Amino acid sequence: MTGGSLRAADGALDAGDSRVTLGCLAGLAAGVNFRTRISGTAGRDVVLAALKALGVRVDADGSGIAVNGGALSAGTFDAEAPDTAVKAAFFLAGLAAQGEVRLRQPASGDDDLEVLLKAAGIAFEKVKEVGKDGYDLFLTGPQTAQPALHDLPGDPDVALYLLGAAAMLPQSELMVHGVGNDWKSRRVLELLRRFNAQIDIQVARSASKFAVRTVRVKKSELRRSRLAGDLTALFLDEVPFIAVLATQAAGETVIRNAEGLRKGPVDRLACVIENLRRMGARVGEMPDGLVVQGSVRLQGAELDAAGDVRVALALALAGLAAEGETQIARTGTMGEDFVALFERLSAVVNEKRGAS
Repeated sequence: MTGGSLRAADGALDAGDSRVTLGCLAGLAAGVNFRTRISGTAGRDVVLAALKALGVRVDADGSGIAVNGGALSAGTFDAEAPDTAVKAAFFLAGLAAQGEVRLRQPASGDDDLEVLLKAAGIAFEKVKEVGKDGYDLFLTGPQTAQPALHDLPGDPDVALYLLGAAAMLPQSELMVHGVGNDWKSRRVLELLRRFNAQIDIQVARSASKFAVRTVRVKKSELRRSRLAGDLTALFLDEVPFIAVLATQAAGETVIRNAEGLRKGPVDRLACVIENLRRMGARVGEMPDGLVVQGSVRLQGAELDAAGDVRVALALALAGLAAEGETQIARTGTMGEDFVALFERLSAVVNEKRGAS
């Protein structure tokens, strides 16, 4: 990426359902002299509160926010918990502020953003509050980021798919390098251990000083688990694959509070249940989730992902565990969205069953 002057976008920038994307876009938009419309509402209230502490003028409605960029002042914000979206918004905006911007948080939290800022030559400090559990993070603006080469940790979703597939496929032993130490990556490893996946972890630092892990997993005697509440919310997009994993786990796995999968053009919950039943899985349906009775030997079948890429990916990985050929219709943009994942799977899976 080559930096330069920003200009106003012709339309709204789309943050999707990503809190961090919303925080990054809002923080960048705060420091320029024009109005920027951003669609997306995930986590916006706390992001907006952090930006307003620096004098940012922000309007919000049902579909997104509008950031009125301009002169920013020094300010302090107290975060209720470490939050990457808040840190990204606050400190990206803070680069254009006049004076010190300080974020207080009750715990250390992930340090990925701090590593990025320091690698880009930003004078940034993180200190522990005397006599307290919290930390102060601060910089003094304005500052300009310098070009840098970053060796970034891997995507937590990809880690879940690779490690989960290895845990359920016979005679597997897989080592994955560059797994991040961020909140979701740590929860990925905890989730797999809840299913009794046999995991060994080595902690290190990448060339860019990011905290990373090398994770080794082998075929495991998976056991039932239960997902609900915040855990389901964190892994909502991955629930179709977690349901596949549950078919290979002994006992009854229950997933609740996943009604969000029914929203949108495809009822993803109903879709994955129907397709897993075609493969011989014993799956019960609830308004907000599903119940999987494992373990079962999946059978290859003709499946239909209804154009949803996450369902298509889950079914493709189910096909790896199934006996016989699996064909998947209407996979949407799965091949394009997860091309790197399939390249890695092709390199480590001895016999890949068909998916089209």
